[in-house]
Amino acid sequence: MRHRLPRSAALLALLGLALLATPGSLQAHMGSTSYLTLSVDGGELRGQWDMSIIDIDLEVELDRNGDGAITTEEFLSRRSLAEGYARSNLVFTIEGAALPLQFTDYLREEFTDGSYAVLRFTAPLPPGGRSLAVTYRAFFEKDPMHRGLVRLETPTGGETS
Repeated sequence: MRHRLPRSAALLALLGLALLATPGSLQAHMGSTSYLTLSVDGGELRGQWDMSIIDIDLEVELDRNGDGAITTEEFLSRRSLAEGYARSNLVFTIEGAALPLQFTDYLREEFTDGSYAVLRFTAPLPPGGRSLAVTYRAFFEKDPMHRGLVRLETPTGGETS
């Protein structure tokens, strides 16, 4: 005796087999994350922005030869483009006036979740400035689930948001 599956069950079974046959192509997307650490030292803002190499590669094409591997030479050769991208997507203002960022380091570091471009910067603070505003718009255009985490280090401890 043969049993026939209802048509809907047969279609679900076929869909399940198709999904098993294509591992990885339908994985859920977990948005990327970058990390911004800020501190105030006297009259100067100091910062470090850790950005996933994957994210910055999508913006400034670090992998120049398209082989899927970003060499140290490729990474370093795109410093000015990475800094330009950072400058246009991370803006600090005090009472409406933008702070001029001075990039001091451009490094590549390995973290537990992958390679990161590390941009360190400083910006002079105007005397008497009361509140610092941060405008962050990096990576959202290509990754709407992107998160930018900020840690503000103060003399009394750090605060994360």
